[in-house]
Amino acid sequence: MKLLFLDSIEAATYGGMEEWIRLVGTGLAARGHETTVSGRAGSEFLRRMAPRGENLHVLELSISGDFQPTTINRIKSYLDEQQIDIIVVNFNKDVRLGGIAARWSGATKVVWSVGLDITKDNFAHRFLTPRLVDAVLVPSQSL
Repeated sequence: MKLLFLDSIEAATYGGMEEWIRLVGTGLAARGHETTVSGRAGSEFLRRMAPRGENLHVLELSISGDFQPTTINRIKSYLDEQQIDIIVVNFNKDVRLGGIAARWSGATKVVWSVGLDITKDNFAHRFLTPRLVDAVLVPSQSL
């Protein structure tokens, strides 16, 4: 299976979800799955992904707005080039960037890994999220 983890955490920040992605990503790669971890170029998150194994890759992105066309296009191109099966997204921004790219790509499924209740009661979230996410992964019943 080919997976892409997308995390748009600020460049200087590293938290629990980033550690989860590091552990899961390296574990899946060690089991033979082609795994790519993507985030902001030069971020602490991507720095901690080293050393990289044979099946573990890093994709640096220039991430700014939630609907940044160049970022969406870069993700879509990577999904198509690498024939990614699943993109795992983290933040609301990731849902929009990765979800739109996956929909344009056509074949990639989107899994939203929710660590905190970061949903918002606004039109964009209520309208877009159900159309961009295929599955939700949560660590607790309350989420």
